[in-house]
Amino acid sequence: MAVGVDVGDGVAVTDGVGEGVGVRVAGIGVNVCDALEPAPPSAIAKSATAAHARASTGKSACLVTPAPRLPCGGSLPDPPSPRTARDRRGGVYCGMEPRIVIVDYGAGNLRSVSRAVAHVGREPHVTSDPREVAAADALILPGVGAAADTMRNLREHQLVQPVRDYIASGRPFFGVCMGQQALLSISEEGGEHPCLDVIPGRAKKLPADGRKVPHMGWNNVRQLRPHPIFEGIPDESYFYFVHSYYPAPADRSVVVGETEYGVTFASVLARDNIVATQFHPEKSGEMGLRMYRNFLALAG
Repeated sequence: MAVGVDVGDGVAVTDGVGEGVGVRVAGIGVNVCDALEPAPPSAIAKSATAAHARASTGKSACLVTPAPRLPCGGSLPDPPSPRTARDRRGGVYCGMEPRIVIVDYGAGNLRSVSRAVAHVGREPHVTSDPREVAAADALILPGVGAAADTMRNLREHQLVQPVRDYIASGRPFFGVCMGQQALLSISEEGGEHPCLDVIPGRAKKLPADGRKVPHMGWNNVRQLRPHPIFEGIPDESYFYFVHSYYPAPADRSVVVGETEYGVTFASVLARDNIVATQFHPEKSGEMGLRMYRNFLALAG
């Protein structure tokens, strides 16, 4: 069922799953989110060709480059580490695509995120297995709901330490909505609840100053400094928000995008290998899909 949400002088309409969203800003109608499509035919054909090769030979189909000729007295280089081998594309390393893992801890908008990843040409792997999290090349932590429930579910699935260890490894990490707030030290939602404590700070309640809480609908994001996550995304672009609490990091240098809704808050955080958004890129039309594409580009 369509829901109308006031956004300044315009109206946003969403079907609740991000599969057909329109927005009118200042009286101008803009279609910002058409239905997501399956993976492009080229990707399907590529997978079918590889599968046929495996079926006909009984072996993995991969490209093998000739051994290099060494100069007189030369020696072979040291073998690559597992991470280096995993990151190589083509040649003797079989063209392995980066493994994109979406964390399933029992409370997240997994379907929308998976479809967004597939739409930009990557294969999503949804899992609650800590071993799959540890082996990921890029990790997405989505989320909806309360911080206390999120942390309890992560603990019950034995995912708290694997997620921390993954982030510490330096591989690309993307936190979405509650996945952003979970990175902080404490959430004030329903009391005080310890979170992952990866980024020092707190999740605080949006002020009730006559505006509707939760903040639900389209709002713009002001880019504070350049970052690869914003590649091809104009400053002040609109994204889709649904939240009652906002991130307040202790260190303002991790804030790369901000939004105003009764208070100016950090709508995009970035530090080293971490990117996290308070809004839902997977429900934010073309610009949201561009953001997923930018993040996944970091994985190779």
